[in-house]
Amino acid sequence: MRELKDILDGDIEIVVIVPNMVTSKSVSDRVLGDLRGNRLWQTSRLMIECQIRKRVDLARAWHEGKSIFSYNPRCDVIESYRKLADFVCGLGA
Repeated sequence: MRELKDILDGDIEIVVIVPNMVTSKSVSDRVLGDLRGNRLWQTSRLMIECQIRKRVDLARAWHEGKSIFSYNPRCDVIESYRKLADFVCGLGA
């Protein structure tokens, strides 16, 4: 965070933590449970219940320089990205 702050020459605010490359619901639930017990998480005004699951199609899309939306519009992770986009778009409202 410090390096990024120095590069951008400005303040950085963490607005959301998004678990990604999630491979197992049980591991994901445990990690999110640990985060919810953290004081920073508890005092945060912005939280999201969105997880980006690990998918081969995501790696393949990245490798081909495409979005997952154009690479495989039927990929089950797209709904998570839409939920994240809705959340981010709502930050300015």
